[in-house]
Amino acid sequence: MWLDGRSPETYREAIVAGNFWLACTDTLQGFVEIDGHEVSKLFVRGDAAGQGIGARLLLEALQRIEAAGHSKAYLEATLTAEKFYAAFGFRKIGEGTFSRGNSPVSIEIIKMERLFQGA
Repeated sequence: MWLDGRSPETYREAIVAGNFWLACTDTLQGFVEIDGHEVSKLFVRGDAAGQGIGARLLLEALQRIEAAGHSKAYLEATLTAEKFYAAFGFRKIGEGTFSRGNSPVSIEIIKMERLFQGA
């Protein structure tokens, strides 16, 4: 299940701060969280993939980051998500392993950033 190991408490701080948005129909389809200029979480339910939900969530996050006065947005993408983010103007700036969460699983990531116009 795409939400295994997650609880509402995991997201409480971001919700209270107004940095967390949901995509819902009759069930949760996806969510995005920002932390300063970083898109720290973006998840879409597997059976909802390819319907534009991730794009809408990402655009909301980018709008909020830019409106907060940041000149760029940053994220850590899985290898399979690199093309998705590149389509929104992100470019690769480095590589590494997943840096968030408590999981002992090591996931290769691509560090990416997107400059906003005027930056």
